[in-house]
Amino acid sequence: MEGDAVEERPWKRERGRGFSRARIPAVANLSKGKTLGIYGHVFQCHNEVASNGQFLKTVEALEEYISKTLDYAKDLKSLCKSYEISTIDVPLDMTIEDQKSETKKLVWKTKVQTYMKRVKTRESNLQSIFATIWGQCSSKMKTKLDESMDDYDEKSCDCDCVPSY
Repeated sequence: MEGDAVEERPWKRERGRGFSRARIPAVANLSKGKTLGIYGHVFQCHNEVASNGQFLKTVEALEEYISKTLDYAKDLKSLCKSYEISTIDVPLDMTIEDQKSETKKLVWKTKVQTYMKRVKTRESNLQSIFATIWGQCSSKMKTKLDESMDDYDEKSCDCDCVPSY
């Protein structure tokens, strides 16, 4: 409403006989990430980590986020489990016998179209996952990745989110 006074110092609250400061917990890194679906789960350097298991919890949250938000998410399940991208099986060519059946031709054509859509969607999903992972990295982690990977610029341009060892 107009005319209402806006509190200038939100850390001060009136408590009985005067003012007191609200306690702000000390945290090593206040970054919570940029993706709403996994907000609070971040990839951090070892000396920034607030708790043991932070990396695994973040990967689990990323996997859940992928499963809930991306199309054909099952094509990318292996990314969070084994840190590699599984291949999408190409439909086999029709046999001469199958080519005589109109129904089997239609089924095969649908399988090929679905395969092509999955390949195209996976490419788009990988770009989204790369952006999500990057947004969930602390600034210190981003700097370390940039400095330590020889092919960082290439991987960044390609949106390659599979770690190389």
